[in-house]
Amino acid sequence: MSTLNKTGTTLALTIGIISISLATYAFIDPTGVENFMSSAFVGTWGPYVVGAIFVLTVIPAVFLIFGMAGNAIKNGGIKKRLREYGTKSTATIINIEDTGVTVNVSPLVRVTVETQQHVKGTFDMYVSRVGFPSPGDQIEIVYNPNDPAEIMAASMLQ
Repeated sequence: MSTLNKTGTTLALTIGIISISLATYAFIDPTGVENFMSSAFVGTWGPYVVGAIFVLTVIPAVFLIFGMAGNAIKNGGIKKRLREYGTKSTATIINIEDTGVTVNVSPLVRVTVETQQHVKGTFDMYVSRVGFPSPGDQIEIVYNPNDPAEIMAASMLQ
């Protein structure tokens, strides 16, 4: 994930949380929101400003949440197919690049591998900073012989 994507995701989540907080406040105390609106947005611009805030914050946050859920469902399907029909093999790492994402001090990297059967593929995986893989290293992978684009490190299927 590029820095721009991470920044956009962080911004969308922050704005979404603020919007949900304001919506909750409006539900709990509608008169407080009315007083806020009359003091903050004097005149007839109030409803337009609120509509613009809604369109620019809540709607992107909803799309972001559904996008993350869709990726989780997609990856779950690939893992299921690889567990059932996958072929294990040893592959050589051709390229490894940092995605810029780190979770619990483990960086997410994009790994390109090729097997001795000339199956080539790319997948993302979390790695340890201590045992960081490099091009030329061997790794156990599982791939779908019917769709070689579905490939993962064997350690990800456990």
